[in-house]
Amino acid sequence: MSESITTHEIQQGDVIRSNGMLLLVDREVRQTFHPVTEYGGATFAADARVLNWEEVQETGDSLLVNFIRSDMAEESHRTRNGLQPFTEPRWTIQGNGIARWLRVGKVEL
Repeated sequence: MSESITTHEIQQGDVIRSNGMLLLVDREVRQTFHPVTEYGGATFAADARVLNWEEVQETGDSLLVNFIRSDMAEESHRTRNGLQPFTEPRWTIQGNGIARWLRVGKVEL
């Protein structure tokens, strides 16, 4: 199974391929505070766990890898903002109805 979907179609349990990552959407998709536009509609964010973290660390974009590592560090922008660091590699998929993503699977959570 592989299909191109918009951010509006992402559901909990979807596995999305993006930037070399396999991302499991393991939390409820939520609308962001971005302005709703006539052209793209509302913006949504889908929190996801990086399933292929070992591979991403070896072959992925260093900026992306460093950003994810930062989210898991004890001293990071998350802790400075009163949030706990992530205990696992995570990424947020975000976009409006124009953005497209490759859904490569579905998992029952």
